[in-house]
Order: sequence, then C-alpha cells, then structure tokens
Amino acid sequence: MVVVGAESSADKDSVPAVYVLVRSRSSWKVRQTLRAGSREDRFGRSVAVSSDGETIIVGDVREPPDGEGVAHVYVRSGSLWNETAKLEGPSADFTFGDTVAVSSDGATILVLSSDGGHVFARSGQTWKRRASLVPTRSYVFLTTAALSADGRVAVLTDDDVVGNVEGRAGHMCSSERARGGPGRRPSSSLGLPAAGTSSASASGLHAEVVLSSSVPR
Repeated sequence: MVVVGAESSADKDSVPAVYVLVRSRSSWKVRQTLRAGSREDRFGRSVAVSSDGETIIVGDVREPPDGEGVAHVYVRSGSLWNETAKLEGPSADFTFGDTVAVSSDGATILVLSSDGGHVFARSGQTWKRRASLVPTRSYVFLTTAALSADGRVAVLTDDDVVGNVEGRAGHMCSSERARGGPGRRPSSSLGLPAAGTSSASASGLHAEVVLSSSVPR
C-alpha cells in the first residue's frame, strides 16, 4: 500500500488530493482518492500511514489568513478509508499539519507545527491531545519530525540560523513521559553540528528524519 499526497496541481481549478494505491499482482492501482474541501487548502502537505494500513493521517496546512491547519484521520472500513476525526492544535496555527507521523498500530499520532510537536492518543473512538513537545530554545523553527513504531519516542528537528551559518539540531522527546501535560521539554538533544558556512550549503541538512523500529547492534 502506498499513500501519495498532492497538495497542488498545475490545474488551478483542481482540488488537492491524496491517492491511496494498492498492489495488484505486478502493478499498482489507485484504490481511493481522498480530497479536501476547497482548492485553497494545502491538503496532502504531509501524509502518514500505520503499518497495518488501517489508519491514514493527512496534514492540511493553511495559508494565512485562511485559518488554522488541521490533521485528518482516516480509518479503513471494508475496502475504503473514511474520515473519522480532524485534529487541531492548542492554538490557531496555520502551520499545524506541516509534518505528520503515526505509530505502527495507529494509536498515537504526532503532528508538527512551527512551535512544537503535538501528540494525540486514541481513546476508544476519539482522539485526545496528550502533550505538546517544545524545543529547549524559544527561537527555533521546527521543520520535520518522526515517531517511533511504538509511539513512545519522537524526534523533532529545527532550523538553527546564526548569522550566515545555518544548520539543524535534533531534539529527542519521550511522548510517554510527556503524557502528564502539555508544554514538555525534550529529554535530550542529539547535538548535530551546524553544516557549511553559508545558508545555501546547509539548506538540505537533516531535511528528513526517520526512526527505526529496533536498535541496531
């Protein structure tokens, strides 16, 4: 199963969409097309899918002043996926949904905005925000995030711009420990060095981050 987000199109009248493809023998076919409400939405900016393919998360970032971003939750019913929830941040933030991640079992969701990583946990048929993970420094701009398969560890990365030197720093957070309340700080910093001596040479460093499901020996 493959999930592909298409937040924009050459056709100005088209509506952003997310395509769900499944393999049929040696080829891939579109099983379902998920669409946003209007072409102004940046629906499909980010996507994530649980390991069993039961749960799909779609980030829907908005352009100001159109409102705050959301994350759409789709759950499989039969051969199709139906929207069951819309997740929102603790405050109006149009960047909410810029990156989304989901645990292997689909029970924990991480949604990134410019100021933090927001952890949601499923309780029965509803979703509750368990924590907001914020970096140790107040001036950083978070750029991407990842969630471990069991939903216990999140990694957030940020742009660190000082003068003409740009790099990225990694922050490791335990979403399990953070469930006691919002606004929790990372448990550690990965301490990745700044790269290059100009913003151009460092602009691609740590553009994405992933977590393995086990620790290599």
